[in-house]
Amino acid sequence: MAASRNPEVDLLRSFALVGICIVNLPLLALYDAPEPVRAPTGLDEIVYFANVWLLEGKVFPLFAFMFGWGIAGQQAAAARDDVSFEVRYARRLFGLLVLGWFHALLVFAGDILVLYGILGFLVWPFLGFTVRGLVRVALSAVGLAVAASMALGWILVYEFTGLAEGPGASTFIDAVIQRAINWPDTFVFVVLFNGPAAFSAFCLGLAAARIGLLNPDSETYPWLRKRVLPFTLLGLAISFGYATAEAGLQAETPSALAIVGMGLGPIGALFLSTAYLVAIVELARRVRFPQAFVATGQNSLTTYVLQGVIGGALVSGYGLALGPHLGSAGYLAVALLVVLLTMLFLRVWQIWFRRGPLEEVLRAITGSR
Repeated sequence: MAASRNPEVDLLRSFALVGICIVNLPLLALYDAPEPVRAPTGLDEIVYFANVWLLEGKVFPLFAFMFGWGIAGQQAAAARDDVSFEVRYARRLFGLLVLGWFHALLVFAGDILVLYGILGFLVWPFLGFTVRGLVRVALSAVGLAVAASMALGWILVYEFTGLAEGPGASTFIDAVIQRAINWPDTFVFVVLFNGPAAFSAFCLGLAAARIGLLNPDSETYPWLRKRVLPFTLLGLAISFGYATAEAGLQAETPSALAIVGMGLGPIGALFLSTAYLVAIVELARRVRFPQAFVATGQNSLTTYVLQGVIGGALVSGYGLALGPHLGSAGYLAVALLVVLLTMLFLRVWQIWFRRGPLEEVLRAITGSR
């Protein structure tokens, strides 16, 4: 008999996907829509800074943490089904690579599925590590993430010349061609921004699942809960420094201090994403969320891709082309609309089908029953 599914795991994925949609939506239109036709307002500037401070680089590690958590579930499922975990895991990662490539071309060049597929192979040698060993590997990867973040800051100041953009991508085919041209540069950005941090989160998520972090008798979760306030304050302070540093990345007046400050991002994210995890779990244990919200976490692959499909249709040049007319505040409102539409779709889908469409595709590739 399959183990009952922990609803807190699904809610953690759901909240992470809400944040990812808010962060990603402006990027969906960046190279697929004409230049903005309005100057940013004071509210736009506040929303943009808050986005960088509170969400950018903080929700992706939480999502990656749940990916690592899922690896433990896949190991248990393979043992339960008496099949080779190695074969099933390899096929799953191959499926992510294939789906990610199509997603990068057809929906969003900033796709993370290809990266997750690659990182899934890189974390493979560490799957046999003890919990303590996984934590040590994860903390070591944070140092690599700091270096990668500073390298990204240096590239943005001294090397980044800009990707093709503008009204040329007024059709879907134009956008696909543009993404194909931009993808190598974009993938370098994705690797530096998300790669080491996601790898660290994979290891931490796997370790957390093995010790039963969310079990009622967990000894580790109460330890985290007691420290959520200092973790939050540290995360907010360090992430504020990162957001300020990012605002100082100007090629016209390059600042070494701003580049170094970019390295604060992964450190602040480690504390703040941990605080988010505790806050979400505490909320989940006190509030009954609608099934439509839970459904997005149960079908996180479909949710992630569908957010890009709906968002692109709204903001990109090949869709309604709302992007040029939106400031950061407008993008936030549209992102929440995209989240709502995605939830409604998946809730209706669940009435007739057990899993999301892309979950079924991935399971078919994996060979899961």
